[in-house]
Amino acid sequence: MSSLDSRLKNIHRHKPTGFTIVELLIVIVVIGILATITIVAYNGVQNRSKTSSQQALISQTLKKLEVYYSLSPTGAYPATVSNFADFNESKLDGVNIIDWTSVPDALGNPWTMASFSDGKRIIYRRITTNCGTLDAYDYQNSQRITKNFGPVTC
Repeated sequence: MSSLDSRLKNIHRHKPTGFTIVELLIVIVVIGILATITIVAYNGVQNRSKTSSQQALISQTLKKLEVYYSLSPTGAYPATVSNFADFNESKLDGVNIIDWTSVPDALGNPWTMASFSDGKRIIYRRITTNCGTLDAYDYQNSQRITKNFGPVTC
């Protein structure tokens, strides 16, 4: 057997190495599916966290409202957000709360979803001296969270 024949036999015995295109495509599809699942799960956790933060902010503000109400000589809730500072105990330190009348929509009407859908603030609305509402954005359900305050229902 000549040396050429032996080299030709060795060439035919050698198996190709590496991945086929089909194998690579399958791996890419699996990675894409896993990435999609991870992103969706992360967004869900993030939205629950933001909603929980909004609810905690409302709870804190409700407590400050009750403090204000108990300290007020007239037994009334603050007329505007700036009135929270009338008493040291009811100051809203680090709370992004705005008056209902300062959040108009494109038509000049207050009280729309777009007014607070950024989720970075809560809206204070005193309806009467003895009641009102606090509103925030619920990221999980894409709707408004409304909490009433006061001894009477508005």
